[in-house]
Parts: sequence; structure tokens; C-alpha cells
Amino acid sequence: MVNSDKMVWWQWFQKWNFNGLFNLGFVPLELRGRHHALFYDPSGTHARSVTVYFQYQHATKSSKNTRIYESGSSESKAAVEADLISPVIPEFFPVLGRLFKNLECGSAHLLRAGIITEQKNGTFIHFNLIAGLSKDAWNTKDFTDIQIEKYTSGNVPATKEFNYSICYTSNRTWNNPNAYGFSKNVLELNDEKKLHSGKICFKNHTILSLYVSPECTEAQRSDQTYNNYELIAETENLSENANYWINTARQWIIYKLYPFTVKHIQGQSNAANRSTVTIKRDFNTGTSNITFIRPTETVVAVNVRTGDETVNQWARFSPLIFAYSKIFYPLNAGRNFIREASRLSSGGISEAKCVIGHDKVHTYDDVFYNYTINDCPHVLMTDCRKESMIAVLAREGDQGKIATVINGQDIIELNPTGDVTVNGGKTVYTSLRDRGRIEIRSAGSKAILAVIYKQDGHLIMEMKHLNLIIRIHSSEMELSAPQHLRGRVCGLCGDFNQQTLGEFKTPDRCVVSTGDLMAASFKLKSEWNCSPINNEISRRLKKETEVCQSADQFNHVHLLDDLK
Repeated sequence: MVNSDKMVWWQWFQKWNFNGLFNLGFVPLELRGRHHALFYDPSGTHARSVTVYFQYQHATKSSKNTRIYESGSSESKAAVEADLISPVIPEFFPVLGRLFKNLECGSAHLLRAGIITEQKNGTFIHFNLIAGLSKDAWNTKDFTDIQIEKYTSGNVPATKEFNYSICYTSNRTWNNPNAYGFSKNVLELNDEKKLHSGKICFKNHTILSLYVSPECTEAQRSDQTYNNYELIAETENLSENANYWINTARQWIIYKLYPFTVKHIQGQSNAANRSTVTIKRDFNTGTSNITFIRPTETVVAVNVRTGDETVNQWARFSPLIFAYSKIFYPLNAGRNFIREASRLSSGGISEAKCVIGHDKVHTYDDVFYNYTINDCPHVLMTDCRKESMIAVLAREGDQGKIATVINGQDIIELNPTGDVTVNGGKTVYTSLRDRGRIEIRSAGSKAILAVIYKQDGHLIMEMKHLNLIIRIHSSEMELSAPQHLRGRVCGLCGDFNQQTLGEFKTPDRCVVSTGDLMAASFKLKSEWNCSPINNEISRRLKKETEVCQSADQFNHVHLLDDLK
């Protein structure tokens, strides 16, 4: 083994500070398609060069129950059939076909990574990983597909000699759990951080209630957590190398389970070529009972928990990896590993939301203030540096909030009572067929700029390219945070700079003392005969902005000219 390629590779890897690399957490501001390559000449081996690659792409399958608008147009048309919008590379096609096979309408994330070593004899050794996750647009199910393979090719690319290939596929159906999980009764956390039945989190099923109480948010996460698992693996004709790594993993698992093991039987005659792992988790204590069965062995462990010593070892080695390990166990019905990885990598920034309630506002930076939007349009969020032509406005209508979204040349009005207006063209979305939706596509292409649909009493608009999701329910609205606008946002939702100091700023970036003054300053002049600003608020706003030193005096920022 000393002179083998594996040992040389291991010695080379040990020279790198991978602990520091694994602790690096980041979320790109924009990720569409990327290709990264590392070239290395490993002396002392049979390899001439090594290439490492990574690619990510996104695909969408559109429903046939769709009204389609072209960007800049007020005319719409009905979709003839389900449309596959997938500008992906050919290597993704097999996985994408399986991901979308049983999915009527939704999207998929695709990842491809691998290593290619060019041998000195002219052959190439390939190690490839292709993974995909698709999610139904109606949040009822998702599909995972992973393909790992190792093969050798000659100078002719079509020549392949496979060493091994591993395929994994799974589907998850959670029957669309409501905001409070699977339980019949609404759950909340008491002072001892234990779940119990309660009504505080219910609060008329409003959006804002989840943000008033962090305990309710934690209760929701806990109540949507899976506690029973069964993993079955069937294998045959494995190579010597594959058996070596499987046995190494088995020995490590048994070693870690040893302190909790109550039964360990060897030499049994269980089902051949089949291994089973069964886990039953106690959601109150977090401990797990695990049964591990393989052809010649059975291990039973009870009350398995992560002790302080193990936690400290992992946390010291790499806090980020330790945090990522919680993505895969326990699983949560309302989330997926991509969303959780983004949340952990960004320090929670990817989960930031602005909530506009009946008389309260919760900003992107977790600041609450009291304010009631009247029948005049108010700017909730816009790019004050005008680098992105995006703005979200809202006013109070007869039966709830009416939102207006300005995105480039498109003006979309969302009325939760039943109408969606795109550039003046109106669609009564309540008249669409079951699970119908409205799409706005880029002119001359299939690229989807926005999707609008109704779900569980909420009117929802998604703009994936901006990471912006808007939800309207009666007099409440929820806006996700476009990550590329960090520190550039202004409006009732604050500036999204992860700081609470100086949160309240006017369009001229004058810092004011209270949130209601900031909100009043973002009330737009309207041609409608809408209600004026409260006299007391108007007086205080004028007084505090008479002498103003801009919070961004070194940065030229301004409100969109056509919104003033």
C-alpha cells in the first residue's frame, strides 16, 4: 500500500488545510451554471494530470393548466401541454427524465461533480457523481436521484470499462402538511422547551403569528420532523474495493453504536445480499433506537444519542460540517437539504423574510414596528441603488392587501380576491382549472420570469431568478429576501443589511426614530383620492427630516424615479 496511488493521494490531501476549507460557508449571489476545474500533476503515480469539475443547473416542468404572458405584453394564451423548460447539458438528461417522470409540474436542482485522471498510458479514469432533487409545485412530494460511477476510458471517448456504478432514487410524499405539522392539535414549546398542545400558535392561521413567536416556529419545525426510518440496501457482485469500503463503514458504525448496544449477534443466516437499518426516534428526547441487520450480523442499540465528547470533537474539527450533518437526520417534511444547506451556509440570511401585517411590520432584519397601510400605495421593497429594476408596492383594498410588482418592463397587480393583472391584461385566477397557474416568460424564449398561483388560501408569486417569493393572505403579506440586494433595499421592509441599528430610514436615507415615520415616508403620491398621512406622523416626520445627514452619505442611493 505504501507505493500505491491511493497512499500518494492521501499524503497529498494531508498537505491541504481542508478543515479551514470546510469551515468556509458562503452562498453565491447568483448561481445558474458554473464550471470549475483544478489541474494537478501528481508525481510518483501513474497519472499525468487530474481535472476536478463541478456543475449546477436548474430545470422547470410547466403544467398544462397554465395561462402564459410574454414579458412586456398584456395578452395571454393557454398552454397546450406540459412544457419542459430545461436548458441543461446532455449529461443531466437521464437523471432529469427520472426526476420529472411522475411529476406533473415543478422544478429540479441538478448537480454534477467528479474527477478525471489522465494516465500516462493515454487512458482516463473517471469518477462521476450526478445528483438531482425535484419538487412538485404544489408541495406534496419530491424526488431524489443520485448516480455514482467509476469507469476507465481509452483515447476513444465511447470506450468505457465500468468498475462500478451506484444508483439511488427516492420519493417523498408528505401529503402537504399544514403550517403547524402533522398533529391534530396545534403544538408549541413551553418554558421547558418541550412540545405540548396549545392555541397560541394558531392565532387564526395568520402568516404573522409565526414570526411573533420563535417558539411557534420551532414547534412547527419539530412537528414536521420524521421519527421513523427504514433503509434497505440490496447488493451483488461488488468489487473487492467496494467491499473494503463498505466493511470499513460497517466497522465504524458498530464502533460508534457500541456504548448503546444491547444485542450483537454474529454468524447468523439473514437474507443474503441485503442489509437493513431501522431507526425509531423520540422527538422529545432526541434519542434513537437503531436495529442494523446484515446477512451474517444483527446489532440492536437503544437510546442512541450524541454525547458531549462526540459533539465537541466534530464541532472542533469543522463546525460547518457538524451543522450540515443535521440536514440529513432527522428529516423534515416541510424542508429539503438544499434549503437547509443554504440556511446554514448563509447564517440564516437565505431564510430572511419581511412580513406586513394588519397593523404590524416585521423587517428583513428582525425589527418590529407598528404601522397600518391605508388605501394609498406604499413601497415595501425596492433597489435603492437602481441596479435592479424591481419594486414591490402594497395598498389596502376592500378585502385585503393588493400588491403591485414592478419588474423591468412588467407591472403585475395581485389582488387576493381573484384578479391578477399583467401589464393591463386581467386574468381571474379563480377561474383557472384545478392547480392552474399564471406564468410570465421572457420575450422570445421559454425562460420563466414569474409564476403566480393560489395555495391554501394564499396568493403566491415566485420570481426564482430574484429569489423573491410574495405571499398574500387577506390583510397580510410575506416577502422573501432577494440575497443579491443585501444592503441595497429600502422601503417598509428595511435595508436588509443584517444590522438593527439605524434600521429606520426615509427614501433620502435620513435616519428617523421610529418605524411608522419610515413607513409614512414611503407612501407614494397617488392619482387616486386616498387617505392622507396622519397629521401627528406628518408633523414628526417633517421635524426629524428638516436637518438630515444621510446614513449613506458616501453612497449614491435613490428611490426609483418613477415611484417618487
